Amino acid sequence: MTPGIGGGIGTVALAAAFLAGCGSPEATSPVASESASPAQAESHRVRHLTIRTTDGRTLSVPDPQRPTVVYFMAAWCVSCIQGARQMANLQREYGARGLQVLAIDADQAETAENLARFRGLAGDPEYDWALDTDGRITQALAIRSLDATLLVSPKGEVLFRSESLPNPNTLRRAVQLALGL
Repeated sequence: MTPGIGGGIGTVALAAAFLAGCGSPEATSPVASESASPAQAESHRVRHLTIRTTDGRTLSVPDPQRPTVVYFMAAWCVSCIQGARQMANLQREYGARGLQVLAIDADQAETAENLARFRGLAGDPEYDWALDTDGRITQALAIRSLDATLLVSPKGEVLFRSESLPNPNTLRRAVQLALGL
């Protein structure tokens, strides 16, 4: 059996666990707000994480220079194709204004070849892609389902979190706010 999230979950169990959230109805919420107490705000912060992209670069989350949308998917997830395309739209609209988009394949059993096939199905979006081969990022960000999406500020604040494919307009508005537009 291939280790999965939480160490020890096999690929089949991982697929079943994620399928519960794969393509599920929207559950979108901004998690950091002006009314949050300091303790609540601290629990919605991302500590410095790094991941190697499929093109060999190392990215940091948070990126100290720009807000980052982190999208969790798996190469076998059909609804994730729509999500990948939604992230491509954000990258096209806001990449030149400072937005970074990072798609992370959360299935530890995936390969670069699996991810390349998925990218082709999604129209080969031009943003950063990575494999979370040890589950470290998925676990650190408490990801419970595929299509989960986070918007992280340069300071590490989670400005937006959805455990399913977010409404494109809601995510777009959160990105605009993060970019000061």
